[in-house]
Order: sequence, then structure tokens, then C-alpha cells
Amino acid sequence: EMIESLRKENFQLKTTSYLLKSDLNSLKSSYGDLSEHYASLQHSLNALKKHSANLSNTTMKSNVSALLHKKDIGNAKKAMKQLKQEHKTDTAKLKSLMKAKNLDNEIEISRLQT
Repeated sequence: EMIESLRKENFQLKTTSYLLKSDLNSLKSSYGDLSEHYASLQHSLNALKKHSANLSNTTMKSNVSALLHKKDIGNAKKAMKQLKQEHKTDTAKLKSLMKAKNLDNEIEISRLQT
């Protein structure tokens, strides 16, 4: 009876050992799959970080360029305003000169008619 009890216990231990080995093999396989997934995710993360850095760099360059363009536009507007004022002044002088010439012409025409 003792031998029978030991055989049963031995059988149970072998069964438990087999099940544990099967679980271990399954876990090793799952660990391998997870390691592959982790490596893939790590690669994707590094690619995303690089892409993000490139986008940040491009955005910074665009912002600097926009600021320079805004400054150029501001300078151009100032120059245009100054030129417009000079044009108004020149036009007023020309109108004044033409009025004076017209007056001189009218005087000359009156003198010639008499």
C-alpha cells in the first residue's frame, strides 16, 4: 500500500511537472513574442522622436522666416507711406506750378487780345 501511494504521488508529480514545463514553454514563447513587439515599438518610438525633432526644427525655421518677412513687410509699408507722402507733396507743387503757369498764360492771352 505504501508503494501504491508513492506511485500515485510520483504520477501526480510527473503530471504536475509536465504541466509546469508546458506552461514554461508557453511563457517562453509569449516572452519571445513580447520581446519582438517591444523591439518594434522601440523602433517606432525612435522614428517618431526623430520625425518630431525634424518637425520642430522645420517649425522653428518657418517661424524665424515669418518674423523676417513681417519685418520686411513693415519696412516696405513705411517706405511706401513715405513715398506716398512725397508723391502728394510733388503733386501739390506741380498743381501750384500749373496754376501759376495758367495764370501767366491767361495774363499773356489777355495782353495779346488787347
